Amino acid sequence: MMTKAKLKADCILNSKSRKKTACFLMDYQGLSAVDVSVEMNITIPQAIFFLRNCPPRPLTSKEKKQICNLRESGLKVDFIAKTFLKFKSPQMIAQVLVIYNGCPLTQKEKEKVCRLRNFVKTNSEIAEMLSLNSNIVAAVKCSKRK
Repeated sequence: MMTKAKLKADCILNSKSRKKTACFLMDYQGLSAVDVSVEMNITIPQAIFFLRNCPPRPLTSKEKKQICNLRESGLKVDFIAKTFLKFKSPQMIAQVLVIYNGCPLTQKEKEKVCRLRNFVKTNSEIAEMLSLNSNIVAAVKCSKRK
């Protein structure tokens, strides 16, 4: 329940449902504050107010699969997040990065890991060199050459 001290003079800004709608438009449709203002028929400052502190939504299973498929195709995380998925919020981009770093390694990456094991001492060093998750690097099994 809202108290008088928390109420905004601009009554629209007191609407929880409008905030939810604005956050939905930003997170799921990638709309900017200007686009949200047009879509919701509100002013740009009102849209900006609603878009502050939107809780991040979880990525869907489909989005997670897309991230790993696009990573396997060689696309970088920023391109996937901003261009392909059209995410703008830092929270959503951070979620993409977590999924991206947790995707299975491509065959090419596994081969690089195995080649580097001949020269580098630890999985952590290899992970750092290749910008990969060290747990995933540690799980790579290399066949021994005779």
